[in-house]
Amino acid sequence: AGVSPTAPYRHFPSKQSLLAALAEEGFHELRARFDAVAAAPHPDLEQRLLALGVAYVEFALEHPTTYELMFGRVLGDFSPFRSLQEAGEGCYLVLYRILAEGLSPDASPPLSATRLGGVVWAAVHGVASLLLYHRGTRISEHPEDPRVSLHSMLADPAAALRVLFAGIR
Repeated sequence: AGVSPTAPYRHFPSKQSLLAALAEEGFHELRARFDAVAAAPHPDLEQRLLALGVAYVEFALEHPTTYELMFGRVLGDFSPFRSLQEAGEGCYLVLYRILAEGLSPDASPPLSATRLGGVVWAAVHGVASLLLYHRGTRISEHPEDPRVSLHSMLADPAAALRVLFAGIR
C-alpha cells in the first residue's frame, strides 16, 4: 500500500479490528450479490436458491482470502465487532427471506425457513469450501478418487447445487 507497517494502527486499534473491517467489507460485497439475486425475477424457489448459491460459490472462488477471513478461524467470534456481526447476519437474512417467501405452507412435512436455512447454507458453504480449498489439485483418472468429483463440481458448480436443492421441492 506504500505506507509504513505501523500506519494502519492510526485507523485500527488492533490487527484483529483491521481484519474484522476487511471481513465486513467482504460481507457487504456478498450481500450486494445476494440482493441482486433477490431482486431478479426467478420462476421458483429452487431457481432463486440456485442463483444465490452460485453467487456464494463465485464469491468464494474470486475472493479466497476474504472468504477465509469471513468464515475461517482467524476472527472466530464476531461479537467484539458489532458491525461485522450485523453484516454477516444481513447476508443470511437474504437467504432466510427467500426461503420464507418461497416455501409452500402445504408441503408435507412442513419446512420452515429457520430449519431449512442452516441446511441450505451448510450445503452451499460446503461446496464453496471444497472447491476453494482443493482447487488446483492434481486430477486422478480413477472415478473413485474424490478429486474427480471436485473437478466435476468446479467445472459446473450450478449442477452440484441443483442436485442439492432438488430435494426442497
